[in-house]
Amino acid sequence: AGSEAMAAELEAHVAATARELREREAENRRVVAAHDALVAERDALAAKREETVAFLARFQLGERERDALAAGDFEDAEDADDFFAALARAAGALADLDRALADGSRCFADAVGCGETVRPSDGVGAELRDLLREATDGAHERLLAFALRALGGDATTAADAAAAAAACEAVAQDPRSAARRALEALRRSPALDARCRDACAPARRELCKARLRDALGAAPPGGDPERYAADRADTDR
Repeated sequence: AGSEAMAAELEAHVAATARELREREAENRRVVAAHDALVAERDALAAKREETVAFLARFQLGERERDALAAGDFEDAEDADDFFAALARAAGALADLDRALADGSRCFADAVGCGETVRPSDGVGAELRDLLREATDGAHERLLAFALRALGGDATTAADAAAAAAACEAVAQDPRSAARRALEALRRSPALDARCRDACAPARRELCKARLRDALGAAPPGGDPERYAADRADTDR
């Protein structure tokens, strides 16, 4: 009887141990599955973050780019390079956003080439476009002000206007000069180009008059070189 009791107790202990092992194995499997799920979630979030960062990098200006556009410093060559590089990138991103938001055949996320992970809405695109417009509008105003100063648009005398226009004309022969790059950037916007031309027209007229006076040297027979130069400038305007 004693041996049978011991055998029964041993069998019960073995069964309990086996049951405990099965429970531990099941718990281990649950822990491993939970760990794997967390790893997969972590990897998915990391991938989404990378795609989000890449998306925003396409349509948001970096701190250095924003500072360059806000400063509008054209005297230092390196600063001017930073300004024009930032302006070109902003203009390209703005054009891409305009096209994507105007594309009625597909949603904004597809229009800008997003994958399945990051799906920005039209509202996000519109907000990014507004930020870029604000930055580029301010930069273009600073660019226009610089161009007007360089071209003599703010000169107070005819002589100063002619001198500034002549100096800018000479400098603008260099494709790397800030004046030439400013004019090329303004020409991409018909409205800004027209404003620049209208504001600088008097300075260009004074330069034309001065050159005609120099070319004539002396009044033609029975004529006045000042009046002739003025008439020619008015005709050529």
